[in-house]
Amino acid sequence: MADSRRCRWSTRTLGSFAALGLVLAAAPDTALAAAGDHIRVGEAEVVPSMFLGLEWQSNPYWNQYVGFVDDDDGYGGLALAPWPEVNVNLDGPDLGLDFSLKWMPRIYLASDRRNLTRLDEGKFSLDLDLLPRGMVGFNLVEDFQLAHHALDFSQGPTSDLRKLTTSTIPMVSIRPGAALDIDIGGHITWDDYNFPEEAGEVDGNYNSRLAGGPVLNAQWAFFPKTAFTVMAAADFFNWRNNTVDARGGNFSTDVIGDVLYLPDGWTWRATGGLVGRFTERIVVNVLAGYGQMKYNEDSVSGGNVAAFGYDADLLGIDGLLLTAEVVATPLLGHTITAGYRKDFEDAYFTNFVRYHYFFGRYEAVLGSRLGTKLEAGFRREHYEGQITRDDSVIRTAFGLTYEASDWLNVDVDAKWMRRATADAPETEYDNMVLAVGITGVY
Repeated sequence: MADSRRCRWSTRTLGSFAALGLVLAAAPDTALAAAGDHIRVGEAEVVPSMFLGLEWQSNPYWNQYVGFVDDDDGYGGLALAPWPEVNVNLDGPDLGLDFSLKWMPRIYLASDRRNLTRLDEGKFSLDLDLLPRGMVGFNLVEDFQLAHHALDFSQGPTSDLRKLTTSTIPMVSIRPGAALDIDIGGHITWDDYNFPEEAGEVDGNYNSRLAGGPVLNAQWAFFPKTAFTVMAAADFFNWRNNTVDARGGNFSTDVIGDVLYLPDGWTWRATGGLVGRFTERIVVNVLAGYGQMKYNEDSVSGGNVAAFGYDADLLGIDGLLLTAEVVATPLLGHTITAGYRKDFEDAYFTNFVRYHYFFGRYEAVLGSRLGTKLEAGFRREHYEGQITRDDSVIRTAFGLTYEASDWLNVDVDAKWMRRATADAPETEYDNMVLAVGITGVY
């Protein structure tokens, strides 16, 4: 069944590319240009591209070990990554459009790694603005993503989580003056989690979560490129299965027991602050606020709250929210970013996670054709609910892009991630990712 779902997504993705191609070919005002010049369809610009590369992971199963290469157990794998993508942009007085569609298959080359091959990964996004410069307008944001990754609480060849997320955000925009924007609307999000059918006793269709609620954004621009912003949102969420059988190849029952309890709940948050350019070379974003997450233990039937602790709520000082980011451009073509974020979110295997995240990034254009990027992040996580633990996650990344021509780039990337925890050492791991490829842009 997992293979059939994978084929359906692959078929839909290929069908979307084919349909788009037919529309472009049939459009009367379509202008086909040379490679690198993109395609004009009326006022819209269409940018097809294709990445073709090789990606190697030292530990794609996220098995427990410390180090870059696990040659003894041979968990590493090399995959072919052919990723087609199309982007459409339209910026008109009555209609604004940003559209992106990307298919991201990974085809492992070694026969003993074929179970890691994923043909169904991809993402789609749509940002539609009606009357973007009028006193009243309408905005619709649609996002779809299907991705695989290893589990955060289990390891081994069946430690694979397939997550499909769809999100819809309709908003009405009110602009009573040139400096003030008010957006009122809501959102609906659906998360679907699946495991491989060969995983063991657990049903491959693990669980799904439906969430939604109102959203309010307001922004007042008191300088041309600086604004005071306020954001508020509420979120009510329900799990399809509040009680999950955890006896199977995907789970480590020594960590979570035989049953996993996931209560329904709701959350709210409100933040405000300053965003924008304060000098010619410095951009500062500072947002502070507060929020809560509350869980309904009565939505779980047959559980023992005292024994499993799935009634944990996020309240008090833990609800403080803060985002601080500084972006500096000391030299032309060189950008340095440093920031900190304190936030929280619902978790798919326990109630919630709250975290502190420190990050930094350096980007530069060296000469006329070489670009480089270096980034690092440290996230301190606290999970609470039936599974309660503290994790430390380190991520680093380095990338080089060489613009060989107006339509061809050569990309080299390296990433490293480490998860460490004192509460569940069997979930610790390192993973190194090396990728090299070329990107052609029409």
